[in-house]
Amino acid sequence: MTTYRPESTNYPEVQLDLIYFDAGGGHRASARALISAAEQQHRSWQINPINLRDLLEPADVIRRLTGVRVEDFYNSQLKYGLTIGTGPMLRIMQMVIRQLEPTIIKLVARHWQRSQPDLVVSMIPNGQNIRRIVLVPGGLSRPLSV
Repeated sequence: MTTYRPESTNYPEVQLDLIYFDAGGGHRASARALISAAEQQHRSWQINPINLRDLLEPADVIRRLTGVRVEDFYNSQLKYGLTIGTGPMLRIMQMVIRQLEPTIIKLVARHWQRSQPDLVVSMIPNGQNIRRIVLVPGGLSRPLSV
């Protein structure tokens, strides 16, 4: 996905970071829909779509061990209708995320210190975990919408 930059308007430009994952496709589709609506309405928003997976790549223990990205595995399961086991897989991933939280927080804080958006919109429905990770001390001090 590319950054949406508005045409010249009379309104001040707002920088918006749009967070999504590629697991399942719905997160990305929601992000694209928001970008499309902003374009159609000529909003003065600079929208930066951010695949949280790319941001957290250095903390991906599972990929380092297996060579496989978890969301690629999950998406291939969905492609072939193999949804049995996705519930336990999600719980395992949540446990791994909790264990890696200090590293994840450092990575996210570093990003927010560079980016400094006016607003962050998360397309990831697991709101509580995203709030805890995104609203890090020394990191984001801007509004977050989940």
